[in-house]
Amino acid sequence: MKNQLSERHGKVNNTTKVCHMKGGGSVVFRDINYGESSSCEYSAMETLQIDVHAIVAKSFDRTHETNLKKKGMLALTFVNPADFDLIQEDDRVSILGLADFTPGQPLMLEALHSDKGKDVFPLHHTYSKAQIKWFKAGSTLNEIRANQ
Repeated sequence: MKNQLSERHGKVNNTTKVCHMKGGGSVVFRDINYGESSSCEYSAMETLQIDVHAIVAKSFDRTHETNLKKKGMLALTFVNPADFDLIQEDDRVSILGLADFTPGQPLMLEALHSDKGKDVFPLHHTYSKAQIKWFKAGSTLNEIRANQ
């Protein structure tokens, strides 16, 4: 994984720890059926532990997508699967529209490329109002604690 701060490649765990210490997080991009045939609960926990804020994929295993939501993470899919090919290893990405995160309304991904170009495209989500509260609280458990 490329560390955007040092421009060096390193292990995923080490790279994400450095990004976290500098006040940032990571976004993971994956192809189809992310989370399939893995231990979905463990996989969601592992992703959370290495400070991944969002996973953007062409598609998700349904159980894994739900587990990510419960952990307060963004599980997003490409509206146009071909947009996956626009992402470059050294991009700096932002997910836009989180202040107005609403069921049925796409979020936008802005990818700033090292050549100073950029791509902006929509991302689909399947979050309900309750699941958006989980995301904003940081997890399902945080949401439950806040309402006790």
